[in-house]
Amino acid sequence: MIRAGESVLRLRRGALAAAFAGSALTAAAYWLDRPSIFQSWLFVWLFFLGIALGSMVDIMIHELTGGAWGFAVRPPAEAAMATLPVLALLGLPLALGLGDLYPWVDRGAGPRRWYLNIAAFEIRAVVYFALWIAVSSALLHYWRAGATNAESPPRRALRRLCVVGLLIYAVTASLAAVDWIMSLSANWYSTGFGLLIMVGQAMSGFAFTVAFAVFAGYLRDGSPNAARNAQDLGNLLLTLVMLWAYLAFTQFLIIWAEDLPQDIGWYILRAEPRWRALAIVVLALQFVLPVIAMLFRAFKRSPRRLAGLCAVVLVAHWGELLWLVAPAARPEGLALRWTDLAATLAIGGFWLARLSAILAQPRLAPSPDIPVARHG
Repeated sequence: MIRAGESVLRLRRGALAAAFAGSALTAAAYWLDRPSIFQSWLFVWLFFLGIALGSMVDIMIHELTGGAWGFAVRPPAEAAMATLPVLALLGLPLALGLGDLYPWVDRGAGPRRWYLNIAAFEIRAVVYFALWIAVSSALLHYWRAGATNAESPPRRALRRLCVVGLLIYAVTASLAAVDWIMSLSANWYSTGFGLLIMVGQAMSGFAFTVAFAVFAGYLRDGSPNAARNAQDLGNLLLTLVMLWAYLAFTQFLIIWAEDLPQDIGWYILRAEPRWRALAIVVLALQFVLPVIAMLFRAFKRSPRRLAGLCAVVLVAHWGELLWLVAPAARPEGLALRWTDLAATLAIGGFWLARLSAILAQPRLAPSPDIPVARHG
């Protein structure tokens, strides 16, 4: 069995304290600055939801491709995936602020009103979470039912589930990106936006599980195969950040070259000097820094250094979601608000407390008999 260490138990206590402090600030913000708290709640909620969904995707990819690296970070990945029901509950307050967030609620969506209306929006959200929770629960069920044996029927069923699960995720996550982020600007759309969000989720989920695995002691310097696992994890992180950068640049290049008013306005709004500065910081921390760091073999073979880099990537991804969500409501430029802190403490506190509680439960350790693919 694997149990959480003392560091995880201390984290749970700190997370609960942060959650209650954030909840008090959020309650005050609801009466003092209602539009701002809903804007902050949305992008912070999307940040933690992305980690949970990204962890689920990373687990499914590992099941289909193999490799020892996946077992090194499996406990925090499973725990993050299992927090989806809590995230569904934490998303409920947004239903009270749809009119403060989405312009189509009050002004209508024109010919797209069959899709962008409150009833359809909320029904789709329920369907998304029902499917995500069903997939994550099934993954955990088959793993704990005997899938640690490479040739057992549960393991074969788990692989089939991963294929179906990835297809379900691709469809639902793309639609959710349209609903929750793209429709903040009712007249803007991009066919590649959903894919960009999905890669960002896979990247943030991966970065979190690596950083948390080192923090909790599941992966540490000096442990057996630590250097090899860290190198594999570093290479995968590099793949994800490069894919993210490619998709982000391709979307920008196509829209900027077309120069269509309804499309280019989305980028013009984010070209305001302070929003542009945030974009440069995100690009530096979420792409340039990881690429440079991964050039050094000694760096990516050190779990501790890799965890530090993953923490930086997570902070940058928080900034990216702020850049994606907030400009529609803050056209005057980048200005961090106290509601951003309130939402981060509240959602992050409850989420980390639940994740720590899951890790405190006994769980099956990966079987050493599972054949894993060797990577060069």
